[in-house]
Amino acid sequence: MAIATAAMIEAGDVEAVQTQIVDRLRERPEDPSHWAEAGFFLQQIGNDADAVGLLERAWLLGSRDIRIPYYLGVAYRALGRTVEAEGAFRQALALDDRYGDAWHHLGLALAHQGRLAEAIDCFTAAEARLDGGGGLADRIWRTRFLAGDWDEAWRLCAAAIPEDIETRWRDLHGTGHRRWRGEPLSAQEIVLFSHGGNGDTIHYFRYLDQMLAAGADRITLIIQPALVRLALASPIVAAAGPDRIRVMTTEDALEDRPGYFMWFEGLAMIYGAKPGAMAPWRPYLAPVPARAAFWATRLAEGAGTRIGLVWRGSPAMPEDCWRSIPLEQFLPLFGLPGRRWFALQQGPLSDDEAALLARAGVADLSADLSDFSETAAILVNLDLVITIDSAPAHLGGALGRPTWMLNRATSEWRWGWKQAESFWYPTLRIFNQDRPGDWTPVIAAVEAAIIAF
Repeated sequence: MAIATAAMIEAGDVEAVQTQIVDRLRERPEDPSHWAEAGFFLQQIGNDADAVGLLERAWLLGSRDIRIPYYLGVAYRALGRTVEAEGAFRQALALDDRYGDAWHHLGLALAHQGRLAEAIDCFTAAEARLDGGGGLADRIWRTRFLAGDWDEAWRLCAAAIPEDIETRWRDLHGTGHRRWRGEPLSAQEIVLFSHGGNGDTIHYFRYLDQMLAAGADRITLIIQPALVRLALASPIVAAAGPDRIRVMTTEDALEDRPGYFMWFEGLAMIYGAKPGAMAPWRPYLAPVPARAAFWATRLAEGAGTRIGLVWRGSPAMPEDCWRSIPLEQFLPLFGLPGRRWFALQQGPLSDDEAALLARAGVADLSADLSDFSETAAILVNLDLVITIDSAPAHLGGALGRPTWMLNRATSEWRWGWKQAESFWYPTLRIFNQDRPGDWTPVIAAVEAAIIAF
């Protein structure tokens, strides 16, 4: 894309760019570079569907700009057309196989087809061609998890940790805590924090049991505010007491005590989590008893199987467009007799969503979800929760409640590839999507399962 055009896009002057591009196409419609620039522009503003046609036109007009097949591949992949994306990236690499970004995105297209070994080879090729490895170490070990190579994945995960991480900790916090590598914790403090989302913190909270058993003198948890009440009500925390497990939301009150630090996600690495090698499982989270009792009374009104529903996640997540499901796709389920539906969507609903729920007779509890402890109090009083891959899936599993997760075709590393069950949560059932963007077969499978439930 021309430098001036890119600058105008960065400045937010989209209308001026559009006018400029249209004028150029009118003046020289036979010039493939103008069609390519128009395609680049549309893709830059998120219009992949229209960008495809323009980029294809530029290629047919004879342009051999390597960016055209590359950006075509990016657009195809964004639209869920992974086979076409693969072909476009291979076309770019045929022009120049040193193109590291094309190797990276070819790997993504292959991974989304389940061709995981080939994807890893592509990521490795990209890592060798991009400055600093392009940050692909993370992508490689996560793909190994999907392929079921858990031991090697954890080894690569550990190898990707920056060597100066303890220096960074001291510079940031001013304490002498060291990175925990699994050393004995007797008479030591360990500070745990999350650099993931709420679901990640819920997921790895299970490991507090094992750390207490290892003799930790004190565990300091730095967690998201929406999880504080839930953490304090946990049977693990309640049994240990406030002197042994301290719950905070910022690092401001950290003390310079002998001990270690570790991020929540790293606990699974330390303990080498994998199928068949987990500590005995028990529900490790619980709601505040008084709130559970409140919801038991409120939800007891009426007959039928009580089902909670979460259909979208945070748009801040890069792949949220693939994991979230338009609410109208659940309409066939809402009509099933003998079922009572409850919307458990955090955050404000759109007017269209609220209207659809009202027409379908779905009770909207979104305004009641003040934090995850309140969500937990509701979940323990439902017969089933159906959710996309987001924090409520982890919460339902951690509570030991029947939970069905509708998993996007690309899958997240911890769920494996097309697995129907998860070793993380015995009560979790997974319904896997086959093709990105196509939820119809998944909803049909869920409908059949509800009828049999």
